[in-house]
Amino acid sequence: MSTRSRYAMTLAALATAASGVAGPLKTDRVPAPSAVVAHLDFDQLKKTEIGAFFLQQLDQPEVKRRLEAAILVMGFDPRTDVRSLTAFTEANEGEKPLAAVLLEGEFDNERLAVLAGGQPDYQKTEYGPDAVHQWVDRNKGRPSFGAMPAPGVLLVSDRLDAVHKALDVFHGRSPSLKAKPDGFPMHILNASNPTPVLVMAVAMDRLPNGERRAPALQGAQSGILTLSEFAGTASLDVALTFDSAEGAQRLRDIVQGLVAMTAVNAEQNPELAEVAQRVEVATEGGTARLKLRWPAEKVKESLQKAKERAQQRRAEPAPASVDPPPAELILPPPADGR
Repeated sequence: MSTRSRYAMTLAALATAASGVAGPLKTDRVPAPSAVVAHLDFDQLKKTEIGAFFLQQLDQPEVKRRLEAAILVMGFDPRTDVRSLTAFTEANEGEKPLAAVLLEGEFDNERLAVLAGGQPDYQKTEYGPDAVHQWVDRNKGRPSFGAMPAPGVLLVSDRLDAVHKALDVFHGRSPSLKAKPDGFPMHILNASNPTPVLVMAVAMDRLPNGERRAPALQGAQSGILTLSEFAGTASLDVALTFDSAEGAQRLRDIVQGLVAMTAVNAEQNPELAEVAQRVEVATEGGTARLKLRWPAEKVKESLQKAKERAQQRRAEPAPASVDPPPAELILPPPADGR
């Protein structure tokens, strides 16, 4: 598959829309120890101008053909049948993180189970009332695990214990983030935009190697990022909570310094300078808040330019390689060393 096809198929999976009821973040399905949570609401994305731009990328003939073939195999259309995607990670000191993805939409669970059964090295095990499917990913060559704990719910991970933990939370056998939010920025999350396209929240105290954070994030305890679009305006909101007011002020000063630098170098990158000048940053006690409002039409223009630059780079011929001269043309040094 070409790079362009992989790019567009990724957009189909991660940036297309859904039908029916919107899919907001459901913290009662996220394990309580999670350190990072990200949620994409495909219904909200479809209502935006930026979402419409992504959908247009699926009209490329090669991508459209591959997408239609995938729909025939999977039995659902990601453009209309996926409502939401939630990813969560639990950090383990010195070990690979426990991570899983929860998809909600209009799926035929039985058909997906049959599809999994046709994958290499397929195995099926039981975990409580659920069947857990295991297979080897054809592209990565590594085991993958999946379960469907309810109609229209698909849970996948590259670790069996992550699937088991997510199933325990789903069925109420283990605490969820909603029931036990200790250390997670729920107070910021609950106060965020009520209809975001993307939400990403981090409990930094739960992440390993905190002492190796960037200087701007020293002392940071939690953070949240939301992306949304309303009435033709795209909005980015970031809030970071520190263990002191000094930490929040330090981040504010760094952001303001970067904005000033882009203004000085505006001739070299006028687009970046224009965006940077719209960034607002303020502090309130130990919390630093960053805000950016940008016309959705401008965002689409930037995405289109980035796409065209990528296409131009792919179209450019690779530089000709210079072969070394034949060995017989490499003369040995004179015997006297001159």
